[in-house]
Amino acid sequence: MQNAFHDKLDETEKLLLQMGDTIDDIFNRILSSYQKRSMNEAELTIILELDSQLDELENKVETYSTEMLALYQPMGVDLRYILSALKISSNLERIGDHLRKIARKSRKAIIIGDFEHFYSLTEMIILLRQMSQQIMISLKERNLRLSNETLEMDDKIDAIQRDLFNKLINKMSTNSDPQNISLDVHLLFITRFLERIGDHIENIGERIAFIINGKIKKSY
Repeated sequence: MQNAFHDKLDETEKLLLQMGDTIDDIFNRILSSYQKRSMNEAELTIILELDSQLDELENKVETYSTEMLALYQPMGVDLRYILSALKISSNLERIGDHLRKIARKSRKAIIIGDFEHFYSLTEMIILLRQMSQQIMISLKERNLRLSNETLEMDDKIDAIQRDLFNKLINKMSTNSDPQNISLDVHLLFITRFLERIGDHIENIGERIAFIINGKIKKSY
């Protein structure tokens, strides 16, 4: 019975790591579109399909976790892990949702064709991809130090987001061209979605700490 329980625990972790790999794939596809300054319908469709895969993986994590809680009545670190897996999978699924929205907005912005602020957006995406990669390594290795170091990177994300937000608001106030306003509104949404991804990575970091030491330190 214990072997079956730990097999299910291992399978749950594999699902979480697969979610991390899928998110990494989406990040890379969005970055590629920024570098090429193009995103066609087929490329967008692939991103939407990857997001759907995240939904399916989250459902599997929920199913496995519910079964383990019902059948094995785990305690201690095993219980903390299962409860955290539910939270982590939810945050990973939400990251996928934000990336899907970013892809849609990015395609609209790319079609308009003004790339003035794409450097800042690219910088944010690269940083968030690194944070996502490191937080999943932290989970796999139970590495609290790496998790904490990763979360410290969020301050830079916030700083870039604030700077870009102010630039876009100023640009809209001085250039009322409808196409310019449309573009800048898309970019404002993208910066907000990127900021939220950072928040979800912080939530995952908090859950990793809970798995390791049983404590949850909320970030504000």
